[in-house]
Amino acid sequence: MERYNDIKVVEKLELGSPQRYGVGLQEGREGDCRKIADALRRFLGTDQDWRNAFRSHFPGPAKEDPDFEQHDKPAPETVDDYSCSDD
Repeated sequence: MERYNDIKVVEKLELGSPQRYGVGLQEGREGDCRKIADALRRFLGTDQDWRNAFRSHFPGPAKEDPDFEQHDKPAPETVDDYSCSDD
């Protein structure tokens, strides 16, 4: 462990599994859910839109990590893994 002023830096810290967030819709709104999932896939499929949004909303991490896209961007093909389920 290294010390910088009064801040402790813990090396090799593991944060665990990724956190997932979602939008709740009323039951039976599968069509609306599919529209949202389609829009999300399109957004993730256009690198420039996603990159600009990430840089705008998370400027610190984007500046600190030159490979932020590889580390933070969800793959468009994974949208259906977590979308439009009753879980």
